[in-house]
Amino acid sequence: DLVGFVLLTPLITVIGVALYLPVSVGFTLLVKWIAIGRYRPIRTPVWSVYYLRHWVTVQSARLIPWPMLSGTVFQNAVLRLLGARIGRGVHIHRGVHLHRGGWDLLDIGDNVTLGQDAHLGLVELDRGDIVVGPIVIGNDATLQIRASVEHDCRIGAGSVIAPLSVLNAGGTIPPGELWDGVPARRVGLAPA
Repeated sequence: DLVGFVLLTPLITVIGVALYLPVSVGFTLLVKWIAIGRYRPIRTPVWSVYYLRHWVTVQSARLIPWPMLSGTVFQNAVLRLLGARIGRGVHIHRGVHLHRGGWDLLDIGDNVTLGQDAHLGLVELDRGDIVVGPIVIGNDATLQIRASVEHDCRIGAGSVIAPLSVLNAGGTIPPGELWDGVPARRVGLAPA
């Protein structure tokens, strides 16, 4: 009857969400392994076969309920399943969009914090090409609010990128330094 259905609706919703999450992640994993395999550094024209395979993979990743996972340990678990290497104690704040592919090239050390709306450009468009490159973030590093790191970058252990700063492609930050600006440059030692 109607009363029983209304009373069971929250339980049905929880069960539905609990089933949808693993199904969406499993589907994305299947599509990724069929279409891409493992992401590798590459520069190729937009609308090439590789670009279309990447596009299909990213569209399947959009089925994962990322907003529901955002800011939780479950997001880290899903990213690990997709191929990212993520250490312990990593906090990825809400607004960090990591559903755009390139997961196999992401290496995050222990106790790293990615601030709200931080950007990791594992896959970017550049002058008519799609560019896929690695990002390595050392232990205890911090990307503050809306900090941006482009592909082929390395951030040393204990380093900090200040809010709204951009580390351009190919950049390297030595351990324990504070970088600020657009493009980011050294401004001193990272705070404890």
